[in-house]
Amino acid sequence: MEIRPRVGVGIKVSFMLPSFRLIAATFLCSFVVVFAGLRMAVSLNDIHEGLPVMAGARRAGLGHAGRR
Repeated sequence: MEIRPRVGVGIKVSFMLPSFRLIAATFLCSFVVVFAGLRMAVSLNDIHEGLPVMAGARRAGLGHAGRR
């Protein structure tokens, strides 16, 4: 009977870290995406607030200056 040593004993595993350029590019791209998303949300909110409210008036029969 042959006794073998366990595979991997004594082997040190080195973890590869991402480069600084990859970290910087990821941060920059995510910053741009979040900034653009927030700007778009604010713009859409401003547009939404500027629209006249007509849905409730039509439902109540007050659309087109009160005509029925």
